[in-house]
Amino acid sequence: MTSRELLSETKREWLHKTRLEWYKIMQPFGTWLPAGLQERVPSLEPPTTDAYLMPAPGLDTVHVQNCRVVPNRLALLTDCLPPNSICCEVGTGKGRFSRKILELSNPRELHLIDLSFKDFPHIEFAAASGTVIFHEFDSIIALTRLPDRYFDWIYFDCNHNGDGPSRHLEVAKHKIKPTGMLAFNGYIFWSHKEFMCYGVMQAVNEFCLKEKWEMSCLALHNEGYNDVVIRKRQVALEQ
Repeated sequence: MTSRELLSETKREWLHKTRLEWYKIMQPFGTWLPAGLQERVPSLEPPTTDAYLMPAPGLDTVHVQNCRVVPNRLALLTDCLPPNSICCEVGTGKGRFSRKILELSNPRELHLIDLSFKDFPHIEFAAASGTVIFHEFDSIIALTRLPDRYFDWIYFDCNHNGDGPSRHLEVAKHKIKPTGMLAFNGYIFWSHKEFMCYGVMQAVNEFCLKEKWEMSCLALHNEGYNDVVIRKRQVALEQ
């Protein structure tokens, strides 16, 4: 057996064992077990209340009736988020999406927020120095320091788990114009690559229900890590 074949076999064995333990410990469906595991897992006791796998609250028709579906997140910049805007990206990584914002959206101002820009290609952005403004701070602190009702849109690609998304929403709703939009990467319940719950779907849905916002765009991802754009519902703007 080659090393590649051995690794593949090891992965299969690990996934099988992990799946078995997952049902025993997490009990994602309560006491129900799939047929292949019923003989291998002892009868399960009813699970105690655990918010870890609680689903996101469901949205109503009014929250999705004006939503467009686009094939990928680059289409957000060409079809959903307005060009020539004052915008902000929170969580930049190595600047791949930042570069696309400049190329496709041609912003009047692009504010970039990250805890560190050590991996960011500053030189490539030097030509747009009058357009790009760097904020090397904790994202909540950085957003708090920026003026209210200033941005046309803010894009978040950071701190997907826990209460991070909800904390960002509570601050960012004050930083955009009345017709502004908030966009989030990772609108998914569970990250299969990181093996943990994400909090984006829960936070976005709860926010839309509470604040009378709606989805304006859903950008698909080939592994389910979709992007979502939300805005205040028109009826809320008219009130």
